[in-house]
Amino acid sequence: MNCTEKFLILFCIVVTTTLIWLLSKAEVITLHATESISVGTNPVEPIVGSNLVAIINKDETAEVISCEDIKTNQVILVRLKTGSTGYVTKGGFFLERQRINLGIALSRSDAITFSCAGFFNSYSQPY
Repeated sequence: MNCTEKFLILFCIVVTTTLIWLLSKAEVITLHATESISVGTNPVEPIVGSNLVAIINKDETAEVISCEDIKTNQVILVRLKTGSTGYVTKGGFFLERQRINLGIALSRSDAITFSCAGFFNSYSQPY
């Protein structure tokens, strides 16, 4: 076995291991509203007036894009069914977490998040 073959085998092992690791950390998270929730453009400011993007009504859902720790709170950046995005800082909701598989990776790649690991793990509603 020459150097090129050894390099290709090593490269394939590294790429495969990296992909498996990424898949183990990736998830699709859906926010389910249990009451009306305000969605804002700025996670720090009160969600009123020009900071109000939309209202997620009870029993509606939104895709979670990312989770962020802003020192005073943990907030969730969501994508609404209209395509607009904004922050949820409080309200009644629960999160449905789904580990990804190849089918989800190919069909819903825009819904995959890596940033929520450790966030809301012991979460109970309402938040």
